[in-house]
Amino acid sequence: MKLKKLSIDLLQYLRANLIFSYPLDEQSREHMTVSTPVDTKFECYCIDNAVKLIENMMNTKYLTSLDHDLKLFEQMSGNDQGPEYAKIIESKGDHLWRFKLALIHRVTQKEILHYQYKCMKLLHKIMTASLKLIEWSKANNHKLSANDFKKLYLAPAKEFGENDDPEMIIKNRLVLRHYLYEYLDN
Repeated sequence: MKLKKLSIDLLQYLRANLIFSYPLDEQSREHMTVSTPVDTKFECYCIDNAVKLIENMMNTKYLTSLDHDLKLFEQMSGNDQGPEYAKIIESKGDHLWRFKLALIHRVTQKEILHYQYKCMKLLHKIMTASLKLIEWSKANNHKLSANDFKKLYLAPAKEFGENDDPEMIIKNRLVLRHYLYEYLDN
């Protein structure tokens, strides 16, 4: 996983492993691919599992939170954060430089996990709305266009701090663009 880039590899891995546990008819299963999103319901299922997996990693992989580590890092940089952080730093003695490198690595890993979590949650919101739009169009015999999907995925997601800020919306969607292009292509 990388910072500022949606983990397509994680989604491909989940597609490959979840395809046999997901209830699909044989005709639908034949059209499924591991490399690209094809079936909207299956994609929602995979993205939901990705969110749960990343959330589990954030909660169980590390003993400390990202905020705790950032405060500790600020303390090491000379910005006083309180006596509890000073005690941790003092306890490292001559190995402070090794601790600082490990802390930088741990903070970076946590930032990547938090970023991936945010991206997957946003993608899940878009794909769930897309599924509802598809179901509505089938029920009402309405032919969907690429413009319908464009309006859908460019709609602001207030829970991600977008609040009608076009710059923030575009910034968040640029991370998802490769995935969304593949989805619309299929």
